[in-house]
Amino acid sequence: MSTPADPKIILVELVTAIANTLKVDRCFLYVRDPQTRLAQVACCFCRNPRVPDVSSNQWQETVYVEDLEASTTRIKATTHSA
Repeated sequence: MSTPADPKIILVELVTAIANTLKVDRCFLYVRDPQTRLAQVACCFCRNPRVPDVSSNQWQETVYVEDLEASTTRIKATTHSA
């Protein structure tokens, strides 16, 4: 009987494969719970070991894309009216 693979190991291997395929220096998987507005970097690949690994087991509050778009609109409006 085979044992199921550890999902964390699978995700790390997947992120590594994506980074290698795309030939990028870093790649990470960012997960977010829309109901709680909490997110975390589940796993991270950095080609250069001097680049910090930003993965975390800590859930942190996030900003909605709509919030950023509204901020950009307000900045543009302020810039054009000046």
